[in-house]
Parts: sequence; structure tokens; C-alpha cells
Amino acid sequence: DGNCVDSGFKCTLRAAIEEANAFPGADKIIFDSKMDIQLDTTIGALPDITEKLRIDASSVWDSGGSKPGVTVNGVSQTFPGLTLRAGNCEVYGLLLKNFLYAVDIQNSANNTIGGPLHGQRNVINSNKSFGVSIHGTSSHRNLVSGNWIGLSVSGDTKAPNDVGIQISGGAYQNTIGGDAPVKGNYISGNTQNGVEIVGAGSDGNRLGANLIGLPALGSADNVGNGRAGVYINNGPTTTYIGSSAPDLYDNEISLNGSEGVLIWGASGNWVESNLFFANKLNGVAIVDGANNRVSSNSILLSVENGVRVRGSTATGNTIMANSIYFNVKQGIDLFQGGNT
Repeated sequence: DGNCVDSGFKCTLRAAIEEANAFPGADKIIFDSKMDIQLDTTIGALPDITEKLRIDASSVWDSGGSKPGVTVNGVSQTFPGLTLRAGNCEVYGLLLKNFLYAVDIQNSANNTIGGPLHGQRNVINSNKSFGVSIHGTSSHRNLVSGNWIGLSVSGDTKAPNDVGIQISGGAYQNTIGGDAPVKGNYISGNTQNGVEIVGAGSDGNRLGANLIGLPALGSADNVGNGRAGVYINNGPTTTYIGSSAPDLYDNEISLNGSEGVLIWGASGNWVESNLFFANKLNGVAIVDGANNRVSSNSILLSVENGVRVRGSTATGNTIMANSIYFNVKQGIDLFQGGNT
């Protein structure tokens, strides 16, 4: 009926989403003050968002603490947070924590999570599974930009999700970051991989201007992701990591628990013009993947090799014009038949 009122005559986030779903056309949920919202787990998950909706807490951003003014707390890590099934939704200025996964984009296109302007940063941490999940063959042209994913609100310590961002199930042509430093995400501190791109058909996704494994503020202490900075597995192609695409900026992928970028069983992906620093295994590793390109990167201080290509099916990979130095083992290691 156009009124945000629950059965107890309160305007809750749940009631606002239900009203937006019921009311035709685009809607906006805004906040008139800073607040902490806790999920009522006796009722269950928040409603899926099925109509075009902007959830915007940027106007109550905590400038003194340089952090979101609105916290949405899933409490038990049992339920999903914001589930986007409509296209063209926007989410700005929230701290989303303690959900099963904080933002779930399901077969939905043209959504925007975070942004470069004042108050648009979301902090997404302490979720049991994914910080952001983008999946389904209708999930394309989604943008995740300007967020802190896996870090505390202070930006200098871990507050891990299991995985920072996962793109899967045929989701394609999504962008993580953008074409300028201000548009990048800090994706650090997560228990497993910073970014995962998984499965055949999850093609044409792009990462630019992100800092993966580094703190947003403070010294470069141990906030690396527990495994790879970026993991491409089981069939994705034409992934662009760095400025190989004209409208992307380079990434810094450093201090992660295994590789900076690990490409396993995937072909035709590009890793170009990034900085890799002090990753705990290899800077870039390609395992059983063909015709990938690693070019114009700086790769240094890896605990093992700068670049490793492994497996008899890992053929036709191009490694050129990189600056590879001060790695503990080899600059380029072709192993078990890698690159013939």
C-alpha cells in the first residue's frame, strides 16, 4: 500500500523490501540516521529483491570513523543477506556481516554493488560463505566497485569471508573494479580465495584496479587471502585481469597464501599489466590450461617461482614482456610438460 509498516507498526528493512517488491517500478530505500539492523532469525531470511531497487545509506555515512553508518547483521551466518533477482539494483554504504553470503546476485543483470563516490563503499565481512556471489547464465554486466571485502571497518585487519567474490554458473561479462584506482575493491583477508571464477560459460569477466591481499589502511601486515588472490577454474575463458582491456586499470595482487593468480583447467584468459608481490607460492600459475597470456606484469618476491606452467595439456601459453625478478626459485618454471 506504499507504507513501510510491519505487523508491529514499525518500518523495518524487511518491511521496506516487501513493500518495494509489491510496488511497481523503481524504488529506493534510504536511511534517516545511523543504525544497526539485526536479522530476526526467528522469521528467516530477508525477502529476495524482485523489483528494481536502490538501497542507499550513503547519506548517513560515518565520516568521523570513515565507515558505513548502517550495519546489517545476519547474526547467525545461517541466512543469505541481500538476494538480487531483479536487474538494475544498487547497494551503497552498508556494512554487511554475519550472513551465509552477504550479496547474492542470481540470474540478474546490471546491478551495482558499491561505488567510488563518498559514502558508497560497502564493507562486506565475516560471512560464512561468499562475500558476493554472482551466478546464473542471466547474470551479466554486474559491477562490484569500491568495496572492502574481507577486511574490518578500519581496513587494517582481517574480518574474513570464506571467499571474497565468486562468479559461477555461466555468469559472464561482469566487472570487479574498473578503469581507475578509486573504482577498485580491496579484496583481502578472506579464508580461501579472494576472487573465484568457476565453470564453463563464466566467460568474459574482468578485474581492474583492485588490491587483492593488501590492507586498505595501515601497514602491509598479514591480511592476504588464505589461498589464491584470483582463482580461475574448470573452463572460464576470456577473463581479463588487468589493463589488457582498454577500460580496465591494473591490479595489485600481493601477499596471498598461495598464488597471486591460479588458472587451472581454463584456457584463453589474459593476465596483463599487474603487480604481483610476495605471494606465498607462485606469482602466476597455469595448470592444465592452454593459450592463456601473461604479459607486461611485474612479478617479484614470490616464495616459489615468478610464473609456473604445469601439465602436458598446458600448451600454447604466452609469457612475454614481464619484469620477473627476486623470486626465490625460478623466474619461469615449465613443469611436467608445461608449454611443451
